[in-house]
Amino acid sequence: MRVFVLALDGCEVGFVERWRLRGLMQRTYGSVQVPGECFARILGRDGRIIHEPYTPMVWYAFITGTLPKGRIGRLLRRRRWTNPVVDKLVDVFARGWGLERRFGILRRMGFKRRVVDRRDYGVPTIFDHARKPHAIDVPAYSPMWNLGIYEGEFGFDKIPNVIRQAFKRFEDKKRRVAEILGSDWDLIMVWTKLLDIVGELAFGLPEMYRAYRAADAYVQELSRELGDDCVLLVVSDHGMKRLEGTRSFGMHTDRAFWSLNFETDWRPKSVTDFYGKIVEWLRS
Repeated sequence: MRVFVLALDGCEVGFVERWRLRGLMQRTYGSVQVPGECFARILGRDGRIIHEPYTPMVWYAFITGTLPKGRIGRLLRRRRWTNPVVDKLVDVFARGWGLERRFGILRRMGFKRRVVDRRDYGVPTIFDHARKPHAIDVPAYSPMWNLGIYEGEFGFDKIPNVIRQAFKRFEDKKRRVAEILGSDWDLIMVWTKLLDIVGELAFGLPEMYRAYRAADAYVQELSRELGDDCVLLVVSDHGMKRLEGTRSFGMHTDRAFWSLNFETDWRPKSVTDFYGKIVEWLRS
């Protein structure tokens, strides 16, 4: 059976229920726990360090069914160096990585970095069980995936433009998916950061409601296109709540939304549970 995974980064089940978004709910929906092994210390939008689910680590757990422990957990918290010797030294000497983050010594010497992707895995993924898979910007898997559209210089005055760009990229992803749907495939997973960006930068504002409505409409569109002979799984890597002490900034929660386009008694308990079920669907 074919499987389509719509990875809605940061989709909060509470807003789906509050706004009665039937498209996102589909036939069966719920939320799962994000394990503590998928958490990391992150710089919040207000400059504070917060401990929350970290996107690459959660999606790694989702597509492999394993927790990001040990070396892969450390790698997912940073970018790798293209020089294998330098990368190994940075991995071994944590102090050296701290110095690099502070002073940029290695970059000044001309060494380059890259994101962690499928080349760094030592375990199979859901894509290894598919005949003709397509992974569209899947974090920690697809080459050149990018966590944000505002990396580098960023200021509060740029937030409106960041949000506009997030909506634009969402539409771009939809067009890319439309091109693939007409081809021969058995597994598609597409990741979009729209709800995460709007949730972090415009929590509780009209832009947030508009983003959820856009996602809801897209799920309904996919449902009509795919029909009943394809599994449509909508899933997130964490939820969202207001960042304490701020008016419209958000932070990640440890509950991840999911929904399916058919009725089932199966209820996942953790983000790692999806791996085995997707493999089962692909083989059925």
